Amino acid sequence: MYNDETCLPTAKTPCSTAGYPAYVIEAETATDVQAGVRFARDTGVRLIVKGTGHDVSGRSAGAGSLSIWTHRFQGIDVKMNDPVAVKNGGVASVKLEAGMVWGDVYKAVGKSNLTVIGGADPHVGVGGWMQGGGHGPLSSLYGLGADQVLEMEVVTADGECRNISPESNPELFWAMRGGGPSSFAVMLSMTVKAYPRLAGHQYGFQYNTTASSDTFWDLTANFSSRLPTLNDHGAMGYYYFEQDAGLANRSSAAAIYGTFIFPNKNRPEVDAITKPLEDSLRSAPWAREPVYVGSKTVGFDNFMQFWAATNAAESALESQMPSQLEDQTQFCLLGGGHMHILCKSPALRSLAPKSGAYANEGDPSNSNWKAEYFGEPYERLLDVKSKWDPLGVFWCKPCVGFDEWNIKPLNNVHQDVNDRGIGQDLVRRFLKTCTMNSGITILYSLIFRVDATPKSKMGEGLRSM
Repeated sequence: MYNDETCLPTAKTPCSTAGYPAYVIEAETATDVQAGVRFARDTGVRLIVKGTGHDVSGRSAGAGSLSIWTHRFQGIDVKMNDPVAVKNGGVASVKLEAGMVWGDVYKAVGKSNLTVIGGADPHVGVGGWMQGGGHGPLSSLYGLGADQVLEMEVVTADGECRNISPESNPELFWAMRGGGPSSFAVMLSMTVKAYPRLAGHQYGFQYNTTASSDTFWDLTANFSSRLPTLNDHGAMGYYYFEQDAGLANRSSAAAIYGTFIFPNKNRPEVDAITKPLEDSLRSAPWAREPVYVGSKTVGFDNFMQFWAATNAAESALESQMPSQLEDQTQFCLLGGGHMHILCKSPALRSLAPKSGAYANEGDPSNSNWKAEYFGEPYERLLDVKSKWDPLGVFWCKPCVGFDEWNIKPLNNVHQDVNDRGIGQDLVRRFLKTCTMNSGITILYSLIFRVDATPKSKMGEGLRSM
């Protein structure tokens, strides 16, 4: 993130423009987006699509590229009792322009006494989040972001504007709901279903003990063993493990902390669910050091407004966490009978070697990215990619079809940077052959920040250029 770590939010790290695009189209209309896509298609320049830039894998950044910035696409249109939404389990539809962020969406739909499924961080943009699947604090109740979409407006690699839905271009519609952003088309807007206003309670907690101690690992095991029961009783949300929370300047203790949402539960019901857990931790026979239990339960009658108000500063706080926490902190999502763990730990991966991972927060250098981020649908996604983007206009890592190109690192970029695999420090070299009237064949290359000598069918379209 932070453009290949060339501009980190800390005074200890020098900031440069090395990781940034060469040119940015500040798109305000569909025509602006079309012009950018057609230029990239005709010239071979690497094209980047960026909404907010809130992207762990760095897919929305690219050194020396042409960037289409969609953040100027703003607007929300609520349609109560939309028959399409009602048919699909909602009570209304909400059309979101591509540049919207979830905090603004939550405030707007909350005023209409509605609930939508969006990201936990209110600064996350709607487009890339949904196209990568999209988990949120209420996903256990209503599903992922990709499950909410009724239709989209997009610009495809040929520069055409299209409306896609289950009835119109259904394969492209399927692929763009979870198949990854910057892969198939540029999203201009999406229409999602909305649900009634949601009331309930939030349980915030922090359990501390001695840093990097056996007690911490016993605490982690005990807490984790109780998650299925908590989930069965309606808990959903996020939690973190830190074996030495002092790295985040909180204390010298290890910590498990997070937030669980209990929709449609009153305070006595929440207390009855959480008290057995807290009591067991306070009197744990396995604890060699003290375990400190802290929690706070608050009610809400409109989850959208509540979440937007209580999480407004989350992203700014997390952005300042030092990079060394990467190996100390495990982030997890509780919901839907499963946990999502964001980590690089081989030990944790060995516990479930065949499980998948959330591509929006995955490691872009993961050698098993196809299986872990896309699974069995990958080949079908690649077929859709080949049909709608045969020239590879949309390219990012780790995205569908990116390995169909031979990649060369830039000569003037340190090898360590290229080895990180973020995908920003790559050159794409489109080889283009033209036959002149004289019968002479000229071979030339357009060199930008992405290499591309096609390996297979993804490059077949080059022969027609």
